[in-house]
Amino acid sequence: MKTITCETCGSQNVSKKYFCSKCGRFLLAGDFVAAGVSSEAELKLTRIAENLKENPHTDILWNDTIDAYTRKVERIQSLLRIKDVGIDASDLSEKINQFLNMCRKPDFEIAFVGAVKAGKSTLINALLGRNYASTDPNPETAVLTKFRSSEQDYIKVKFYSVKEWDELWKSVTREVNRIISSYKKINVPNAFENYLNLPVESFISKYRKEDRMKIEELYMELDSNKFLQLYKELDAKSHMKEWIGKDDLHKQMQNSEIEEELKVWSSSHSNVHFFVKEIEVGISSLSKDFPKQVVFVDTPGLFDPVAFRSQISIDYIHSANAVLVCVKAEDLHGEEVKTVESVFSFSGHKRNKVFVIATNWDKLNNVVIDWDKRYNYMINSFTGKAFFPTRAMAQSNILYAASYHYNLCRDYNSLRSAKKNEINILLMKIQTAIEDCQDRNVPVPESMKALTDAQLGALSPSDLKRIMEITNIQVVNNVIVTELVNQYAELLYSDIKNLYRDIQHMVGRIVGERKKTVNDRITISHSDMKEIEKKVEETKQNRDEIQKVQKQLTAALASLNRSTQQRLETIISKLG
Repeated sequence: MKTITCETCGSQNVSKKYFCSKCGRFLLAGDFVAAGVSSEAELKLTRIAENLKENPHTDILWNDTIDAYTRKVERIQSLLRIKDVGIDASDLSEKINQFLNMCRKPDFEIAFVGAVKAGKSTLINALLGRNYASTDPNPETAVLTKFRSSEQDYIKVKFYSVKEWDELWKSVTREVNRIISSYKKINVPNAFENYLNLPVESFISKYRKEDRMKIEELYMELDSNKFLQLYKELDAKSHMKEWIGKDDLHKQMQNSEIEEELKVWSSSHSNVHFFVKEIEVGISSLSKDFPKQVVFVDTPGLFDPVAFRSQISIDYIHSANAVLVCVKAEDLHGEEVKTVESVFSFSGHKRNKVFVIATNWDKLNNVVIDWDKRYNYMINSFTGKAFFPTRAMAQSNILYAASYHYNLCRDYNSLRSAKKNEINILLMKIQTAIEDCQDRNVPVPESMKALTDAQLGALSPSDLKRIMEITNIQVVNNVIVTELVNQYAELLYSDIKNLYRDIQHMVGRIVGERKKTVNDRITISHSDMKEIEKKVEETKQNRDEIQKVQKQLTAALASLNRSTQQRLETIISKLG
């Protein structure tokens, strides 16, 4: 291939290029320098090239190949920031930020997602071996919470910035306005402000008596939004300025103190939790083999009453290295199916790292027969182009879990009698299911048969162990360890590689689009020139035609003058 040598830096360039790819100098200066065609573009490109040479770089110490990838992507990011380049690519910028964050902080994040109260936090507590995450009856995990192995136990709290809180509050306001606008027949000025500041009786009395019934209905609908209800009950508004925009808070503590400290920042009974964006928990009691780079992420519900918080979950599905989507085993319709569909739609090319966990298995009427039906239903529903690509993958990646009863059995010695009785109720349900299966000639798992003769009341350690076994938590844990934790480095490298390829593809697409745009402009300019030349030719022809007619008119006038003069002379001679 023919090349051109840059006279400034000596680098070789393809002959089709006008500017040096290394230093930005014009390669055909001799042909155009007199006309000054290249000077402005050359100045811009030279500045860009110089800036890229000095482009700041954060060294990636854990992998040399990733470090090389990072340098290239950082340069692309710098180019996007130059106004003269004229590229508006928010999707590419977002992908670049995700890539650089993953390279600079190589955490392998396993996101636990699902609808509100799908059992995410309870499952995490079962896997971590202690009740760290809050499991309050209210929709609890409004705060994204990360759990990781650490030498020292700690909690790190990040608060919303002013800008982030404004975005969150706008999403709340949009929902409130939607509700208020549905009451078209009544006039309710300042309804949102009055709802937050007044008790129900005062709120109703603010408006016309004839509208009281509808006003009360409106109030109750606003109050059904858990976020608004708690925000009002806890008078969170008066504490907003204290926490919004506050610097990160980092507290070291004993492992036994984590649960209570976490409640301070994430419990729905605390007015602070509204303003907390993210919590990171370092745990020293995890297995020493548990990699410090692996992070469990407890996300807000996918269908949180506040759209801004739901978006946090969606963003984590995009960026997480693996996703455990929790659905309620006793209700696999509507919102639960919608949850799984949403996760797959956001998971991109990592469907093999999506695991569907049917929680609340212990709430099924017959834990053998009913689960078998639901398991097959899920396999059939979640196999296909938009879900697991193969039936085999669906079979291995769909699991059940009874986290709540696992945690009760684990903490049996410290439980009150009412909680211990809940385990007995589950045992009765299991024994009834065994009898029902035997009557129907349905096979029963051996681990469950072992509980046939277990005595109700004070449960023995062996019976507790058997109950914990059939809750399936150990199976879920083994899948996480073998499929994810033990392979985290390889999987993380693969994710980074895929992200890099996505960026390459997006850059190639943008460059292609820009090239096409420039070529279209050149084509248009060429056609414009031809059109101008055509008009010039037409003008010239018109001018020649006008000149010809003008000459004809001049000759005609001259002839007329001569004829008139002759006739005049003849008339005069006759008169004389």
